[in-house]
Amino acid sequence: MAFVLVVSAMLDTRLHAAAQSIGKLCVGGDWACAHGDYAALRDIALRLSALAPEPMHCTLLELADVCLVDADRASQLWSRCKDALFRD
Repeated sequence: MAFVLVVSAMLDTRLHAAAQSIGKLCVGGDWACAHGDYAALRDIALRLSALAPEPMHCTLLELADVCLVDADRASQLWSRCKDALFRD
């Protein structure tokens, strides 16, 4: 029984840490969009993709690619991704 409690506590800690990381990265993504820094937004999308489950993982990878070619579309896609991350 004690083992189950320890594992449960470890999972809660990891989930909390992941949620904090996602939140910080989203703030950075907003900053990058506001300042037109799409290289930074691309880096943030790649980092978030490592934390996100499917299908968000693939959407964030798409965002990273779009950041290289279309700033307007990247801004729109970022807004949708961020909303979905906070909703889930």
